[in-house]
Order: sequence, then structure tokens, then C-alpha cells
Amino acid sequence: MPYVRWSYCSTAAQPPARLPASGCFISVLRSGSKRAQSAYRRFARRLCATAACGLVVIAALGSCAGAPDTLAHEKRALTGVVKKVKTSDRNIPKYFVLDEHGAPTVKAALWEEARGTETGLAEFEVRYDLAAATADHRGSFTVPFTVKRRAAGIETIEAVEARDVLVWTPPKAPQADGAGILLAFDDDYREVWARYFGFFDRYGAKVTFFVQGGFSDVRLFCAEALARGHDVGYHTLTHQNLTTVPEAVFFTETGAEVRAFRDNGVPLTSFAYPFGLSKAWMHRELLKSFTVLRGYGVTFRLYHRHAVRTGYISSKALDNILFKEDAAFEKEVRDSLLAAAFIGGAVVLPLTTHTISDTADWGITPGRLAYLFETAAGLGLRFYRYCDL
Repeated sequence: MPYVRWSYCSTAAQPPARLPASGCFISVLRSGSKRAQSAYRRFARRLCATAACGLVVIAALGSCAGAPDTLAHEKRALTGVVKKVKTSDRNIPKYFVLDEHGAPTVKAALWEEARGTETGLAEFEVRYDLAAATADHRGSFTVPFTVKRRAAGIETIEAVEARDVLVWTPPKAPQADGAGILLAFDDDYREVWARYFGFFDRYGAKVTFFVQGGFSDVRLFCAEALARGHDVGYHTLTHQNLTTVPEAVFFTETGAEVRAFRDNGVPLTSFAYPFGLSKAWMHRELLKSFTVLRGYGVTFRLYHRHAVRTGYISSKALDNILFKEDAAFEKEVRDSLLAAAFIGGAVVLPLTTHTISDTADWGITPGRLAYLFETAAGLGLRFYRYCDL
């Protein structure tokens, strides 16, 4: 007996181009006999005509005894998951992955009661399309999402899928232990950084400066940075590639001046590898002296703040050399900050640059830095320092 596989979405989401005026469309995904196809097209049209909320129905044809009852359970389970997701329930555990293009993607896994499965539960994957999210004048976002059955549990029932949208409103202000960004500046651009202290204050931004050199070289800068509420981490004595130097040089570069800093009130709880390069044994050695070690890369990553209190993280570079156009910079930053805010909780997004300049390759322009600060503030993200981890 032929059966129908269900996939549906509210037409409030962006509909396919071939959606007719009735608000529904039909696509045969797997065919049986021509007679069966014709019969089930008529059946699907009747479903479209009676759909109460403009559902988009995709029908697939096959053969399975007793499938309609199971499909009814599948449909109810799918409907239940869609309703849960549309509530923007903060209790839905979300997670962060990178797609094939390196773009941030937020997903969730949900289970719903469904008779006819081995466990009595159906598992669904939720994928939130934050890149397509749109904001209204009140600061709320309309976020498209897809719900897909991960494993049907019964061989004769194929996956079901739904598309819809939810409305999500980020917090108006940073939350205690809430999501945030972890912004750092590296190397020896102390004079430039000091000129922008007022700029940071204007946005309420607190950052970490990974300084290089001996304490006597940077003591005045460190004193002012700490007094303004920023953090100071260490970036070695002379900025050498630690993976190519002898072991004795490694220990001199990373530890010879640490006591001088700490004896003079600069805690140095974190360490950033020059060029972001390291080896596993270096982590073991440096974690004896520092709480957090930081690498450097070109992809966005999210971390749970409490999970990196003692460990290694990789930070996304925001340098001008990686973004030739402002539009590319703004899209990547907006999508990643939106992902952090949407997941919520104590997640942090590590970001790194060097100087602040309109022309330097290894730095960020003042305009881009302002965009970063304004976007973070609009999403209710906190500014974390490495000493906050």
C-alpha cells in the first residue's frame, strides 16, 4: 500500500518560488506507479485545501503496510517539536558548529514522543538559519529554522522535515554570567592602544592586552590599563616562534619576566602564543604558570566560559589583512556575535587583533572596531577579559 512522507512548514517562512496562490505546493520525491502517483497527488491537494495554517506539504511515495498510522504519529511529533522551537525556549540546549564554508551554525537536538518507534521517542535536529535572520525596529529577530528527523527508527518511514520561523529578542543589557566576547590586542602597540582608552570607555568595552617585553618596558602601560579595568596577559619577551627555538630559549621567552610582573601587581593569568603556534608539551609546561593559553586562527569558535578556566583556546583573527571589504567583515562578525547571543548562557567568543589603524594589515580599523562594539551591545553581549575566565 502506498504511503506519504510528510514535510511541512509555515508559509510565514520564506516560501519556495513555485508556491501557488493556495499557499501549498506538492513535490514527488520518490515514485511508485504512475497510478499511485496520480492518486496521491489528488490526496495531497485535498490536504493542502484543508490545511488550517498554510502548511507546505511534500509527498513521497513508497510502499509499506500500516504506514499511515505511524505517519500520523510522526506528524504529531514533528508538530510538537516545531511548537517548542517557535517559543524560543531558552531551555532548549543549543550548540555551535562550523559549516562546510567555515560559517557559524547553531543547532539543537530534541526528542518527542512518537508511538511506533523502538524507544517511543523520535529524535529531531533543529538548524537555526541565523545568517537569514532579520531584525525589526524593536531589536527582535525573525529567525528561520529547519526541523529534521535524524533517524526514523522504523525502516519503512523516511525522514520528515519542517521549516518555520521564530521571533527572538536578545537581552537589552549584558547578563550576569551571560554570553559575551573575549577581545584581545597583541604585540607592542602600547602607544596606539593607550590613545584608544577613551574609545573603549565610550562603549563600556573591557579587553585584554597581550604585551611583549620585560616589565620595565611596559610597566606604565600596564598600570593604566589595569586602572581602567582592562586585563594584561603575556606574549613573550621578544615574540619568537616558540616551535623553532631551543627549549632553554622557550623557558626564557615565556617565564624569565613573569615574576617581575606579578611582584609589581600585574597578575598575568593568561598567555598568548606568538603567531598562534605551539606544541602540546608547551601547554603542559605553561599551564603550570598561567590559567589560560591562547592560540590564533582564522575561524570563529565558541567556548563555555567555565570550561576554559584552565586550558587552551583558539581565537579568531580580526585583522584587516583577512577582510578586504567592510561588508565581509561586518557579515562575519554579525553572524558570529548573533550565534553567541542566540545560544546564550556562559559562552564566550574569542577575538584577536593587533594595532588600531586604517592602513595596517595586522590591525583593525576604528570603524570596524566601532561596528564590533555596537553590534555586541545591541545583542546584550558582555565584554569578558581573560582574567574573568
